[in-house]
Amino acid sequence: LASVAEADGYRYITVVAAAEERDAQYPDTIALFRWAFNQFTYKSLLADGQPVTRVPIKNAWQTDTVNLVAERPVSCLVVEDLDEHTVTRKVTLYDDLLDEDGALQAPVSKGAAGGKVELFIRTDQKIGEVDLVAGDTIARSGLLLVCSRVAGFFSSIWFWLGLAVLLLLVIGYVILNIVYNRRRRLQRLQRVNRR
Repeated sequence: LASVAEADGYRYITVVAAAEERDAQYPDTIALFRWAFNQFTYKSLLADGQPVTRVPIKNAWQTDTVNLVAERPVSCLVVEDLDEHTVTRKVTLYDDLLDEDGALQAPVSKGAAGGKVELFIRTDQKIGEVDLVAGDTIARSGLLLVCSRVAGFFSSIWFWLGLAVLLLLVIGYVILNIVYNRRRRLQRLQRVNRR
């Protein structure tokens, strides 16, 4: 016997098979529905705008992190006595938005996508997923941006290669200058000795 019942706006499906007597499946179905109505409830696991994680942010004045919050609420049908602390969260940040240090770059607008969070019970049973968005608007600091770019220039390989080439040119100039001055001295000494 397959049956459907509704309670508190939710539909439940039961299937009773292999009953010993012809009408035995009806009491079993009623017992299953009563058990389901008493054991399961719809719970909110993440509220709309609830902070989930903090991500480092660069080039922002007076803050170095931004909250990523749930884009929408996450609710699902779970056992009545579920401890919400047993629900594990797996946060995945979008790599294309992060720099090589794993940080976001300012500016960031409130509501901008940053990743997603998946909710699990018993470590392998996925019960929900929601996108993570920036909880605040973070403005970019022009001064910090310039300082960051200058620091980036001085730490780049091109700067060090250019500095090495310049150093080689200076050393070459000094060596040529020493050789030239020695030749001039020798030439002067030879002229003085000829006289």
